[in-house]
Amino acid sequence: MACAAGAACVGVAAFHIGVTERADVRIYEAFGELSDGDVYVVARNVTNVVEPERLVVLVALLLGAAALQRRWRLALGTLVVVVGANLTTQVLKPLTAAERIPSYLADASWPSGHMTAMTSLALCLVVVAPRVLSAAAAGVAAVMVVAMAYSLLLIGTHHPSDAGGDARGRRVDRARHRRAAVGGGPPAGGGRAGRRAPLATDRRAGRGSGRRGGGRRTAPAGRARCSSSSSSVPRSRRVRP
Repeated sequence: MACAAGAACVGVAAFHIGVTERADVRIYEAFGELSDGDVYVVARNVTNVVEPERLVVLVALLLGAAALQRRWRLALGTLVVVVGANLTTQVLKPLTAAERIPSYLADASWPSGHMTAMTSLALCLVVVAPRVLSAAAAGVAAVMVVAMAYSLLLIGTHHPSDAGGDARGRRVDRARHRRAAVGGGPPAGGGRAGRRAPLATDRRAGRGSGRRGGGRRTAPAGRARCSSSSSSVPRSRRVRP
């Protein structure tokens, strides 16, 4: 319950508190300065790890690892956590859809589907790993989660709060999983160079119209969305001065 409340607090801060909304955008813009060339390519490759077809393979490997240890309830718990977490994210996305800055970002992007997938995989890796490998598995899991969070910011498809809300929500699934265990491609040219001007334009438009992001804008050429949701539900999102 406390973790679910924490996720709700992140959502309120990201959508309804002016100070944190503006901080969200400033961090997003700062990461945009770092994502040129090879950095962008590496970040895009990290996010591609949890594309649906690859996610299925990774989950199958975890299930196989649990089955080899004859921990059948753990295998079932792994499947429940990964599927449940990702379905929950897809339900939340349209419910929390709102216009973003810059306006070419997907409206339905909170929480991040890619962050959900990576965090649930990392959690299950720690639980499924044999006791002698638990410390190493925890280290690998931490690197996985941090790498995904940074990569989403570097390729510019999510705000920091999109990843933060997801990480808190996954802690609820972690508690359930523990109970079960006890019982048994980049744009041409790469990077985001030259995009600070559109961001500044969006911010001015948002202040003038009272809507965060102002009018709708087409994403820069070659910009590929990383959002797991293919649809968005427009809704007003105000930035408090």
